[in-house]
Amino acid sequence: MMLTIGAVLVGLVVLVAIVFWLSKRSAHGVTPPAPRVGDDRVVLDVTVDDPREPAVQRLALDAGRRALAADPEGPSSITVLDRTGRHLVELHRHEAAHRVIELPEALHEPHRPHRHVPTPVGHDAADRLPELHHQVTHAAVGPRRFADRYQLDGRIRRLITDPDDPSDVVRAILIAGGRPAHVSGDLVISGDTAVTVAAMIDDPEAALSAAVLRLSLSGAPHGIVIRLGYADPRLVRRRDAATPGVELTDANAVQRMADAVHLGVDPLRFAVGAAAGSR
Repeated sequence: MMLTIGAVLVGLVVLVAIVFWLSKRSAHGVTPPAPRVGDDRVVLDVTVDDPREPAVQRLALDAGRRALAADPEGPSSITVLDRTGRHLVELHRHEAAHRVIELPEALHEPHRPHRHVPTPVGHDAADRLPELHHQVTHAAVGPRRFADRYQLDGRIRRLITDPDDPSDVVRAILIAGGRPAHVSGDLVISGDTAVTVAAMIDDPEAALSAAVLRLSLSGAPHGIVIRLGYADPRLVRRRDAATPGVELTDANAVQRMADAVHLGVDPLRFAVGAAAGSR
């Protein structure tokens, strides 16, 4: 009898320890809880003054699209609210399906026309079209720097020292959001979280493996990989499941973090997602 009571007490102690560890891990995590699948409402972890503000709309649409994508057999529409219950946006499934697919940078380069294709200007002139295209577009616009691909407010831009360095842009966003941050190699360290930006150009699997290894060697308890460019979603899900403590997200994370700064909330909580839960 005494042995049975002792075993029960030991079991209770172990259960309490596990609950305590999970609660501490959740408190220090950087990702807000995911919305429940099947619910037709999600809540942004912000209190909004103006629902029409561009930063609010970007975050709300992002949360709604992710909630719909998480459950293909779920509701036909999602309503996104702020923490007070204020309506931000309603997104229908058929609208969410029409998303702009992020392509590798190489696919945006002008290509030399095939000689067998008829051209009204003749093949000699056609051969010079890529050169002329480069001269006109780059003379008028120039290549876009990394920072210029996003909507960043003045607080963030004033902290950027290299607009074409993704790590420096992420560092500036975190500091503008009130977090300590510094760059170490290609890692951005902020408290117990390390962030790295990985380009998916030649070999996405190798790029993700290298990024996860760098985060593991940093010693930070939590890590975030921001992917630039396309990677097979199956590869991302597999890698994400195999690396506890490291979360994978796409290039939209930069805009989400910048919008979080604009709204006065912790940018790291919006790096991987913006939804706080469901109602």
